[in-house]
Amino acid sequence: MKKTLSLMLLTAMLCTMLTACDCKHKETDWETTKEATCTTEGLRKEFCKKCKETLQTETVKKRTTHTSGTPVQENIVNATATQMGSFDEVFYCTVCHTEISRTKKDLPIGSIISPDSGNNEGNSSGEGAPEKTPTEGVIYELSDDSTYAIVSGYEGASTDVIIASTYQGVPVTEIGYRAFKDRTQLASIHIPDSVTCINTSAFQNCTALTSINIPSSVTNIQYWAFEGCDNLAYNTYDNAYYLGNAENPYYVLMEGINKNITSCKIHVDTKVIAGRAFYAHKSLSSITIPNSVMSICYQAFDICEGLTSIHIPNSVQILDSWAFGACSSLKAVTFEESSQLSIIGWAAFCSCKSLTSINIPDSVTNIGMDAFFECTSLTSIHIPKNVQAIGDSAFSDCSTLQTVTFQEGSHLVSIGYGVFNNCVKLSSITIPASVTSIGDYAFSWCIKLTSLAFADPTDWYRTNNYEGWENKTGGTQTSLSDTSTNVDYFISAYIDSYWYKK
Repeated sequence: MKKTLSLMLLTAMLCTMLTACDCKHKETDWETTKEATCTTEGLRKEFCKKCKETLQTETVKKRTTHTSGTPVQENIVNATATQMGSFDEVFYCTVCHTEISRTKKDLPIGSIISPDSGNNEGNSSGEGAPEKTPTEGVIYELSDDSTYAIVSGYEGASTDVIIASTYQGVPVTEIGYRAFKDRTQLASIHIPDSVTCINTSAFQNCTALTSINIPSSVTNIQYWAFEGCDNLAYNTYDNAYYLGNAENPYYVLMEGINKNITSCKIHVDTKVIAGRAFYAHKSLSSITIPNSVMSICYQAFDICEGLTSIHIPNSVQILDSWAFGACSSLKAVTFEESSQLSIIGWAAFCSCKSLTSINIPDSVTNIGMDAFFECTSLTSIHIPKNVQAIGDSAFSDCSTLQTVTFQEGSHLVSIGYGVFNNCVKLSSITIPASVTSIGDYAFSWCIKLTSLAFADPTDWYRTNNYEGWENKTGGTQTSLSDTSTNVDYFISAYIDSYWYKK
């Protein structure tokens, strides 16, 4: 009997030991158990994702920033029929009640703020609804120049989040990179109409999110903004998924329905084509962009190898980086007259190796870095007079480029690093008198260049010091009056020099 009992106890102990050692705690994660504030420390714990055992706990430092509440209006002086009024818009911390910011604001003639207005700006006609109370735990950061604020994260417990429209007296304009990523309990989000940009992975893997209202203030939605939001309801129209708002359910085209589609006619109410909307849709051969679209975002049509032509309507104001990059079959790009486009983004048409010509709109002021890099079929380019800057390597490796012309009265100021590098068929070019800055290697490997003329060859300096170039100091004055000598300077003798004009 004793032997049997001892055997049973030994067996139980072995089972307990085996059970305890079964989990090696290889996959762990952290969970916040108490939120830190500006007055109190928080707590978080590391736990095993398999067995849920708590492995360690640690203290979270007090937050160095305050939690901004809704604006309060103080020192109200109501306007009269003939004089403007004023009030102070004040933001207090919702935790310690410290004053965060105070801004003096005007009240238009005839406007009043009544005592029962709920501390929200009003007027005699009763227009304007009070802002919803922002959710605690949303983290805001000021931009480098403190002119706008960015939502950078969320540490709250609420599943229904309201983002503030202002923070420390400046507008909240951007939902930052990964701000709400992996917040799987997030059920709803209110985005104020101060927001203009929703950044990469902002709501990635928010699996409980079923709907979202995109305000009409948004002009830029980057890739993967809603990636992995498996329960988010999209609107569908002609081979594409859309998100929007009550007034316009097709405000933003988020993505093609799959990568096998051959055509898409974008809805006539669409304002934004989101980042990577048609990324690597290699079978796409026809796309119709309506005269409603304002923004074509990052890599929207990158690697659409089946596209042969594209028409960009005059409503487009933003052509972001790599918008049509590596569209290897793209031969023709046309811009509608009276275009509003001001910037051709970084690498917007990079490696479009079949592109033979393009008419840059008169509205463009900046041609971005690598904009036409490796467009190996491009034979000529005309730079309109409003272009002020050509970015680094913008036309580098355009191996068949023979002619570059600048519109009379050019406002061009700067030509960046390696802009015409390896344009091996370029034989001559005249730099406008307005140019005052040229980067190093601007004409390197232009082996057929025989004439490099300057409309104003005087007061030019060269330097190998980048800071000296930027500040226009310490250079060696060099005459650029001889077109053939200039060729030697820029492709050989001083190939790595920076040039500036005083």
